[in-house]
Amino acid sequence: MRAATVEFFHLNTQTREFYPLSPLPIAAGFPSPADDHREGVLSLHELLIEHTASTVFAWASGRSMEGAGIYDGDLLIIDRAKTPRDGDIVIAYVNGEWTVKFYKKQGKAIALVSASEYYEPIVPSAGDEWQLFGVVTFSVRDLGNRLAYQRKGGV
Repeated sequence: MRAATVEFFHLNTQTREFYPLSPLPIAAGFPSPADDHREGVLSLHELLIEHTASTVFAWASGRSMEGAGIYDGDLLIIDRAKTPRDGDIVIAYVNGEWTVKFYKKQGKAIALVSASEYYEPIVPSAGDEWQLFGVVTFSVRDLGNRLAYQRKGGV
């Protein structure tokens, strides 16, 4: 069994990169042989964003994707350069409304499927106005509810 470790990082506000507060993780068990090969810098930009120019952010709203781990108020990172594959979570614009759903190929048809059984799949047809906007690559959750408070006019 691998020992658990805790590693703390500090944000350099000029470079926007995270640097370890200590040279090695704080061991919560036996040290890992991988400790000798650490990079040392954690860049959230490099970790979360593949295509800078085509990446946008949006707040999730509603409960239809809770089964996929996306909750009301989560910050979604969306890559518009990615081509959706079957099973990806996408943002789509369908008949005047934005939606977050699983992208499912059904033969030649495309279905936008919720992670909840309480919502019917959306199967765009020829008469519908719709567009795939991008692929959701990450969902960021604010466990302290600070972002929700700020979005509603708080400090």
